[in-house]
Amino acid sequence: RARLTRMLASMKESKGQIAEAADILQSVQVETLGSMENREKFEFILEQMRLALAKGDYIRTEILSRKVSPKALRDKDMQDLKLRFFALMTQYYQHERRYLDLVRAFQEVYATPVVTENETQWKDALKSVVAYLALAKHDNEQSDLMAKVSADKKLEQLPELQHLLKLFMTPELMRWPSFQEQYRPVFADNAFFKGEAGERTWQDLHRRVTEHNIRVLAAYYSRISKRRLAV
Repeated sequence: RARLTRMLASMKESKGQIAEAADILQSVQVETLGSMENREKFEFILEQMRLALAKGDYIRTEILSRKVSPKALRDKDMQDLKLRFFALMTQYYQHERRYLDLVRAFQEVYATPVVTENETQWKDALKSVVAYLALAKHDNEQSDLMAKVSADKKLEQLPELQHLLKLFMTPELMRWPSFQEQYRPVFADNAFFKGEAGERTWQDLHRRVTEHNIRVLAAYYSRISKRRLAV
């Protein structure tokens, strides 16, 4: 029944009936089918997630994602499914602007053997890790992750990103105009930094720079005037 349902959903999707296709596929609780191999179950759930995203049903996407065990996807024979899963999850996290979750997702991608063996792919993944670390709100977990990522020797091959982490880890003030001038070209090929949504991303990054500067000032001043702060 599950395979027939998937075929029917595919037919609906080919006709542009995305919502109908998503609803049809989600009617099957594939995780309860004992006769189906794990790989096929994962593929089915990934299709459910893909169609839920295409439909714009982000709540359903998150619910479906909980049915997938990231630990099981770390098996060497599941690498393709692991990458598909985290590609879908990054779409969801980007929509929700869950930056720390994006960091974790791209760390999973970065650690996947098929990615580590491809220089272009691991550089792209590491670049995303750094970008979303910078966008994530400062807390103990974000700070710990930043320290761990900055210790990665491969980061030496991406000096601008290595410098970006250093800026956030060093208790010195940052100037937003020069920061933006330097890093807009670096992230120009990242769709999350483009267009209307991209402007919101830059606003979030501006906020993180401002918050960093406030933390730096707080270490030296107990009181400071707005006029002095503006300087």
